[in-house]
Amino acid sequence: HCDKGVYHWSDGDEYEGSWMDGERHGVGIFRSADGTAEYSKYEKGKATGDGVWWSADRKTAHTMLDGDKKMEILIEEAESLAKEKFDLPIPEVYTVVSPTSAAVPSQKSFLGRLFQSNEDGVVGPDGKMRFKDYGDWGSYDGEFDTTGKRRDGKGEMIYGSGNFYKGSFVDNKFHCDKGVYHWSDGDEYEGSWMDGERHGVGIFRSADGTAEYSKYEKGKATGDGVWWSADRKTAHTMLDGDKKMEILIEEAESLAKEKFDLPIPEVYTVVSPTSAAVPSQKSFLGRLFQSNEDGVVGPDGKMRFKDYGDWGSYDGEFDTTGKRRDGKGEMIYGSGNFYKGSFVDNKFHCDKGVY
Repeated sequence: HCDKGVYHWSDGDEYEGSWMDGERHGVGIFRSADGTAEYSKYEKGKATGDGVWWSADRKTAHTMLDGDKKMEILIEEAESLAKEKFDLPIPEVYTVVSPTSAAVPSQKSFLGRLFQSNEDGVVGPDGKMRFKDYGDWGSYDGEFDTTGKRRDGKGEMIYGSGNFYKGSFVDNKFHCDKGVYHWSDGDEYEGSWMDGERHGVGIFRSADGTAEYSKYEKGKATGDGVWWSADRKTAHTMLDGDKKMEILIEEAESLAKEKFDLPIPEVYTVVSPTSAAVPSQKSFLGRLFQSNEDGVVGPDGKMRFKDYGDWGSYDGEFDTTGKRRDGKGEMIYGSGNFYKGSFVDNKFHCDKGVY
């Protein structure tokens, strides 16, 4: 949340501009690793209206409409449009800072680069279709709609982070009665999905062996739930995703049957967890696709936050609780991406931020 924030991808792409409530909002510049640049205005994360696209050598320009490149125009016309619409000059030539080899496919437009989970796929170097869900790119095996570009039906996503999802899709979003999302650190969610969010009964199995039963509405745990220890000998009630008082195992078994129609959970065996585990003290509510939860202390002593599926370390200002970002700061993510700008109420919010 700031007037000027920078978010930089590990492949060399970069966004600089205004943010509000964690979304691009206002004038923004997207610089591609191939040297091209785009000027656009955003409303709640979406490019709207007129924009300008510039070639890497700044000798060719095109108009843009709602984020899509349109007709070629003279450089003089592009310069005038940039001044009139964005109060910006012709962009300087962009030099990529240490791009990684794990680049996102270059043919993907910017609208598919930032925090989306419902854009058309692109063909990866291995010939498989690639999609980005909540900041995490991955390869897809499964069924498509009639266009062949959007997921629809049963399928599996394997992400660059090591996470994976098995289940079904409707209109390119996670949507089924029983889908499994598995994190590379061993944590796992199994349950109902709707429109890309947890919705209905779900089970969260932690890498430490504990388990939680909850009901979700549009991604949030609501009402009563049950927490189980790794050996299934201790249980607690839960309320809106938070662990509460300890109860007898017999009471927990009865509650699980009554509320969720589920038995005592089987002991959970982690499947090949990686060493890059997300801090175990983070509750499940902070595990899935959130960008507005309290931070946790990482092994290096720095506060860690998860923005759109990507965990990272934070250097910057906090609110009075010391757990939420508020003011100027920088996030460096495990993916190699980073953001420089400001935050309001733990969200990207500024007039000029770079991702």
